[in-house]
Amino acid sequence: MAVPVSRGATARMASMVMGVVLLAIPAAAAGQDFPPGEYKGTTGQGRALKFAADPSGVHVFATRVKLSCRDGEKKSVRLWIPHMHLNLDATGGRFTYSRGGPGSDNAVRVAGTIAGTSGTGTLSRRKGACSSGTRPWTAVHSGAAQNGAGPHQHGTDPRFQAGNHAPYPATEQARPVHRRRAEALRRATVAEAGRFATVALADAAGYIADPKITSTAHPGLIHYRKNGPNFWGRVLEPRRPQALIFWCPSTGECVLAAFMYRAPGDDPSPPTYGGLLGWHRHGPRGNWMTHIWLTGSIASSLAQCGPFNALAAHNPLIVYEPYKPDVAGVDEPCPDTAGYVAP
Repeated sequence: MAVPVSRGATARMASMVMGVVLLAIPAAAAGQDFPPGEYKGTTGQGRALKFAADPSGVHVFATRVKLSCRDGEKKSVRLWIPHMHLNLDATGGRFTYSRGGPGSDNAVRVAGTIAGTSGTGTLSRRKGACSSGTRPWTAVHSGAAQNGAGPHQHGTDPRFQAGNHAPYPATEQARPVHRRRAEALRRATVAEAGRFATVALADAAGYIADPKITSTAHPGLIHYRKNGPNFWGRVLEPRRPQALIFWCPSTGECVLAAFMYRAPGDDPSPPTYGGLLGWHRHGPRGNWMTHIWLTGSIASSLAQCGPFNALAAHNPLIVYEPYKPDVAGVDEPCPDTAGYVAP
């Protein structure tokens, strides 16, 4: 026998059903192929969102986020992540990025899945007493691509990388004059390393590891910067490097592993010594950066990865152990590292 239902009850039931339907809408199914290129969309806060993707990961994920503060203030901040590097083919299109833990007052988290021509996910931002909460985002492939591999395929886009892209440069193919310049830079860098050999010496010279910029987790390759992420001084000046890179093991003291030199972002082509040096940057107007590792050979000192075999040969205090790279690619272990198993 049919039971009469009031109009209000009918409305409530319809609302409940609609809620169930909304919750049941699936995210992009992992494991499907996706076209490399540019993706554009919006967040749950109605803000435009954009990123690029190719099989090597997600690059330059950008949007703005509205924050609500405990004192009632509301503000909007930019959320911009240069790189989320991983094998998207292997992960089924899934990616995540996080900075700052549950107790941090400066935290970011982005997660998503790309499948077919669309992507879905969530993002959150916390800054001091202000937070966005967890917000959804959606995006669709825009049709824009570069050589079929996305607008920022790391390692091929001249706006983001100059000079050598390989783990080690092909020194045997370089002209003698360029090898001499590279060797002179390596020797001068090694000669100056004693002035910054410990964290205490680096700190006294004005070099600081800022967790608000990059990870300071141990074990890891940790950047100690002077004047933050800005260019200052001269290009490739060993007496005054713009940043230092320490290898910090899970236990024990940090050990100096490399100098990081910068070049102005408005320079379209920093010096590469005939393609031996490799430079990278994280945005079309960002400063150029290159690592000169403290090793005994040109090829290992100019590596576009962590040359742990050569680092250990030069300084036995450096012993490789698995770690999470700060910036995938140039801060990852080189493929020939003893004991390293690629993810």
